Amino acid sequence: MKSIMLRIRVEPEFKQQLENAVREGKAENMSQLMRKAVDRFLKEVD
Repeated sequence: MKSIMLRIRVEPEFKQQLENAVREGKAENMSQLMRKAVDRFLKEVD
């Protein structure tokens, strides 16, 4: 499997929401949280 590095620039408020979600245990880290969100989005678009 190939992987890529993706940089995402977000507003401070959104970054805080991501950090809070990780602290609440919704994901192990921000990368996993973003993967889950993108996966959910792509499934909805289909």
